[in-house]
Amino acid sequence: MSFSDLMEDTVSLLKKNGEKTDGIKASVQKRKIFIDRSDILIETGDLIQRKMSNGGEETYEVIDPGFYESHGGMSAHYQMDVKKLGPSEAKKATSSGMESKDLGSVSTGAKTIFISHAAEDAALAKALKIQLNNVFKKKVNVFVSSIPGTIRPGSDWLGKIIDNLTGNNAFIVLITPNSKERPFVWFEIGFSWFRKLKNMCETYAICAPPINPGKLPEPLRRLQNISLDNEEQTEAFFESLIKQFKLGNLDALEFAKIRDSLPTYPSQIEQTENIDISGEAKTLLIEVSKDTKGDIIKSLFGNGTTKNIQIGSKNMVPSQEPRIIAKWEHALNELDENDFIEAKAARGVFAVTHKGYKYSDTLKKEENILNVLQGKSSVETSVSVQQDDDLKFDSKTGTYISENNNLRYCGKCYKSTPSNKVPLTEQQNGWRCNVCDKFYPNPNYDRPTHTRNNLGPMAM
Repeated sequence: MSFSDLMEDTVSLLKKNGEKTDGIKASVQKRKIFIDRSDILIETGDLIQRKMSNGGEETYEVIDPGFYESHGGMSAHYQMDVKKLGPSEAKKATSSGMESKDLGSVSTGAKTIFISHAAEDAALAKALKIQLNNVFKKKVNVFVSSIPGTIRPGSDWLGKIIDNLTGNNAFIVLITPNSKERPFVWFEIGFSWFRKLKNMCETYAICAPPINPGKLPEPLRRLQNISLDNEEQTEAFFESLIKQFKLGNLDALEFAKIRDSLPTYPSQIEQTENIDISGEAKTLLIEVSKDTKGDIIKSLFGNGTTKNIQIGSKNMVPSQEPRIIAKWEHALNELDENDFIEAKAARGVFAVTHKGYKYSDTLKKEENILNVLQGKSSVETSVSVQQDDDLKFDSKTGTYISENNNLRYCGKCYKSTPSNKVPLTEQQNGWRCNVCDKFYPNPNYDRPTHTRNNLGPMAM
């Protein structure tokens, strides 16, 4: 029988700082406890708890950890000298340990700061930790999960994060374009906010440009948030921590090193919110962002003029009228000029850029997608419909026809609420709407007929 086979009890380790490790296999004796593990640190004063099958619980205080390195085929292990505590002693000892784990006040337990951040912002989190260490002379533990060595390879990383979320005195969340949409960052914020409401910790939200501290969502907007590129706000943030922990030296703060560590984040919605492009350009962008290839193809006649603008199998130019073609060519140029699309190696083929997809997502979130496609507000659309006296309904086809240019318009979209005047794309046997994809057959279309060629039997 091996040494590990003797470990028939299951115990929990409760450390003096409140951290708890469950599910440890052990052999519990009267004044000795054996544990065949070397991946956990057991120190004098720690508590060992054993729950028994009869519902009872025993608590032991570690007098001497008795750690032995591996030797002669026996793995590294503990042979602890312990003292069994009575019920009142055990209750007092365990409640003291839990207080140091959960209480946000720095008067008991270790002083700990938890920095929540996206993995892409690891360098910024590290720079902030360096300045915190400078100010507090490393007398405050700063937990940054992305720094190598913080979480040992092969260990329960989620458990380690939960332990530090539970035991910190100050929770700092880095709000950046990378982190503001990350579910796990918001999980950590929610966990911290619950503890803040119970006065177990303080919560701070610090922003990296271009994030505006005054425009954070709930519940963070309730805090006095700061921007890391603002020296006065950053110093005020460190002063708050110094006041909370009752130690630290603000003169040790090197603000320039924090400012220099701020990344230049890719432009996001802030760059596109003031862009004004035509309704046709918006239509092209939304349609191509839904296409699996994400390509716009501009086909030309032999003389070099535009024949059509195509996305997948859909023709986007509703007619060959020069004025209409010029309008859609201009829409394509708008997308190119704003870096929403870029030319590919093949002539006349354009691909959507990352910026284009971002702006397209913004357009799709508008309350009325049809108005976005037409580049009009609901009020403007209603006015334009009332002024479209040139449109007459064609009961044979279900479309509306303009008396001015003979263009046909989608009856379904025209009668929608709000109404939209959508030109149809003419096809061989009818017309199709580029927005709702409804097809209107042409009742006057003559299907080609084929007469059978009766030549009779072939002579042999």
